Amino acid sequence: MAPTRRGFRGDGRPVGEETLARAHCERGSVLRQGRRACARTAARASLRSCSASARRQAATLPIGKGACDEDNQDATPRSPATASPNEGLLAVQASEQIDDPENAIEFLNGASKRVEQTRATGWQQAVLLLRLSMAGMQVHQGQHAAAKNIIQESKNEIESMQDPLPELQAAFYLASCDSLKANRQFSQYYKNALTYLAYVDLKTMPNEDKTMFAVDLVLAALLGEDTYTFGELLRHPLVEGLRQGPHQWLHALLESVDGGDLVGFEAVTNQHADYFNAQPLLVENKPKIEQKVSLLALVNRIIAASAVNSEFTFDSLAKSSKVPLARIEILVMKAISLHLISGHMDEVKQTLTVTWVMPKQLTDKEVKQRGESVENWSKHIYNVLLDMENEVPELLLEA
Repeated sequence: MAPTRRGFRGDGRPVGEETLARAHCERGSVLRQGRRACARTAARASLRSCSASARRQAATLPIGKGACDEDNQDATPRSPATASPNEGLLAVQASEQIDDPENAIEFLNGASKRVEQTRATGWQQAVLLLRLSMAGMQVHQGQHAAAKNIIQESKNEIESMQDPLPELQAAFYLASCDSLKANRQFSQYYKNALTYLAYVDLKTMPNEDKTMFAVDLVLAALLGEDTYTFGELLRHPLVEGLRQGPHQWLHALLESVDGGDLVGFEAVTNQHADYFNAQPLLVENKPKIEQKVSLLALVNRIIAASAVNSEFTFDSLAKSSKVPLARIEILVMKAISLHLISGHMDEVKQTLTVTWVMPKQLTDKEVKQRGESVENWSKHIYNVLLDMENEVPELLLEA
């Protein structure tokens, strides 16, 4: 499938003006599309029996009036006391049919007030669903302060609930993603987006939505200042889908960063220069991403060897990290300050002694490498035991 709306034309040629930071302004952007997918997923059960005409009529109906009862598809008014979260979901669906965003926001605001007045069972969650959908639209309209207030208030209410609906949780994290994306808070966007995906059935998402959301997710991971673990992301089926097609370069770029492979990183950026340069944020932050690659090369080197040795020479670390020897101390201090490793340096001996290294979700290739490392460690321990038996047999006999 040719990439659309996210840095590429339909014919696969790069477009520089559409990036992660700018896409929130476009009504057809991935998160706008994702909101529709979320609403479709959340309302699937309640709307399964609805006719298309009834759903269209819902845009003009106040909440509390039926639009999709199997036995009542002529939109006969119901009692306000029957308002439920499903009606909130129906209103979200209806708002997606309104072309003017301001009118859609006004519709959702009015619907939330009417549902709140009913005080029927489930009214609180229905109101929150409506308000969170409204917050997402406000972000796209540039009303960031109003959206942020709704998201924060909703967070407090959801945390106080005993058993919030999965649809409500998904709506909250999607609205949070909208806001965080618009404000270029990449690390927080990355974390919230992963949590959002935990509440969504990927089978119900259109392929185009999956691709665009995966692209945003990878870009946020690469740009996030405190994001240094990508194992969960690389194993996610959404990102696995990028291995094939026009965005495979982005998947290869992520793999090179995760592996601390600076040579591979440069190879991808050079081979796919048109695509890479079409993403201004990647170009702007390339030095920071390269530093991230070097830091992960340092971490991977330590993880691979820590089963046998916890002391490393600056020279060996410089070679594995592909940085000049004169800069390795700065790189080590950066890794310690970011809590990627713990330990101490001996500037006289030019060594680093590591006492802790951050945990990492391993790829299949890394699992194999760690297995070989454990096997080598086992052989080392066996050799130490043989040496002890040869040198002090009388002590072993006494023991």
